[in-house]
Amino acid sequence: MMRSLTLVRHGESLWNALRIIQGHLDSPLSETGRMQARALAVALRGEERGAVFSSDLSRAMETARLALGGAEGVIAEERLREQCFGRWQGLSPEDVRRSFPDEWSRYRADPLTARPGGGECVLDLRERVAGLLAEWHERLDGARVLVFTHGGVVRAAVMAALGLPLVPWWRLRVPNASVTSLEFGADGARLICFGSVGHLGEAAAGVAEEAGADGR
Repeated sequence: MMRSLTLVRHGESLWNALRIIQGHLDSPLSETGRMQARALAVALRGEERGAVFSSDLSRAMETARLALGGAEGVIAEERLREQCFGRWQGLSPEDVRRSFPDEWSRYRADPLTARPGGGECVLDLRERVAGLLAEWHERLDGARVLVFTHGGVVRAAVMAALGLPLVPWWRLRVPNASVTSLEFGADGARLICFGSVGHLGEAAAGVAEEAGADGR
């Protein structure tokens, strides 16, 4: 099995700042997001890394490049993408509520199993991420793995690794450029830290909490 897993959420994107649903669509980092990504170098300094993966979306790949001082050795992995929000992507929540009221109502009532049109539900995301973790446990035995990804993937990975129910999904805040760490041993997974932003300056940490807590 893996020895440890460090999950980094990407820095603030332009669409995070505008409150636009991203999902599998791409939006580059904002200037604040780039500042946050560079600050991650402090949190990751001295970390032993056996494998480095990133979502193939540019907001995650750019975060990896800025945090690590280059993208050499970073493996792009499509399964690390955020939850797919289908036809909601590129819209604000207000736009979705106006354009797809029935879908929005179902999603608000049961976000774990309701799917936006053409998208994934939370259960789909968890299954995708759990499958990837199982593959890494088999293939990367004893490795320390570093991942640059998205808020929903961080939640899904932690819940899958710890065997937690998905009910408290939206209560877990995953700020932009935050660090979450797990260790694995004979007794299973242990959560070391969740959503840490101590490496960010006070102002940047405040932006991370406000702009990116919903995982979109």
